[in-house]
Amino acid sequence: MPFMEKAKGLVNSHYAMLKANDRGLQQVFDIEHLSPAELAEFTLIADALKNSSLTSFILNQVKQFESYGEVAEYLNTLQRVLCKDLQPSSSSVPCYGSFSTLQFQSEQELLTNMFLILSKEWSLQDMIKWVEVFHVTMKLFLPAVNESHVSQLPINITCNTYQDIIKVLTDAYLRLPATVQASVYSYCLKYLSEQLNNTGAACTSNTNGTKEWLEKNWGNFYIFAPISELMGIYHNITLETLLSTLKPKDMAVILTRIDVIINPTLLKKILDFLTSEDVLVYLNNILLAAEEANLNDSQINTVKTTLLTAILEKISSNFSFFTPDDWKKIMQQDLLELLASFNETQLQQLPTNITCASYHEM
Repeated sequence: MPFMEKAKGLVNSHYAMLKANDRGLQQVFDIEHLSPAELAEFTLIADALKNSSLTSFILNQVKQFESYGEVAEYLNTLQRVLCKDLQPSSSSVPCYGSFSTLQFQSEQELLTNMFLILSKEWSLQDMIKWVEVFHVTMKLFLPAVNESHVSQLPINITCNTYQDIIKVLTDAYLRLPATVQASVYSYCLKYLSEQLNNTGAACTSNTNGTKEWLEKNWGNFYIFAPISELMGIYHNITLETLLSTLKPKDMAVILTRIDVIINPTLLKKILDFLTSEDVLVYLNNILLAAEEANLNDSQINTVKTTLLTAILEKISSNFSFFTPDDWKKIMQQDLLELLASFNETQLQQLPTNITCASYHEM
């Protein structure tokens, strides 16, 4: 009889004892001498009993693993059983992504124990295996990853290994909480800063240009970095080349950073890279960020004036094509929050050779 079926049968027959007594499962089975595959199956059984102390005892055995062979056997068994439970036997679709059915507390405890293993000296001797285990662990238990786990990522590794880690984390970027995303950014900054200090270069040898350097060394997490910080770490970067690599959604994040908002010259340079439609889309987000940053009235007025100047410069070439409805939308909707910021110079940019209907809407 397969081990899992035998285990389930014994658990069912001793369910009351196991539920009431944390030592019950230990008495029925010699848990400390189970194989990694058997321990994985018992992880699922104990978790299903919803007995946290019993589950902790079993998960604690994971810390005793002394080779990547044991770790791989344990994780592969978890992955196989969980996939089997979630997908019909006839399904030909691979079981990828986060699919754990363990309780959240169990996931976090298992992750914590796995990171303890990954910090052991023997595990750091083979970083190819390290990255493989890290990848599977992230795939299985992504929702449970927290800032503490990220803080344990290794620093004394090669650029290639570091870039492999960032690729795994970038693939999971959209599913990570904002606090964890920020923690990954801090890890990137720490690692690359040490590389720059120790070697004179922040992992540039296997990259070709700014775009590839950002992708390999920061992934999506570079949007948390002040532009001046990126330029300090990668000396070949310029504001123009950096902005040209940004995707629209990343540009929106950059535009709402406090270091950009309080720097009119930098804000204007960034806005110059956007279309008039993009500037109008980001307008409310920028103003909201300015308010949340507790800027004083003078700083907020500077932000508004800078935005208004950039927008007028971008749309002025189309003034001759504006209809009364266009003027109504631009003045009574899009620029409503900025009307009080018009100064004499900006007012002179508005056209006078327009129809009475357009003038009235304006």
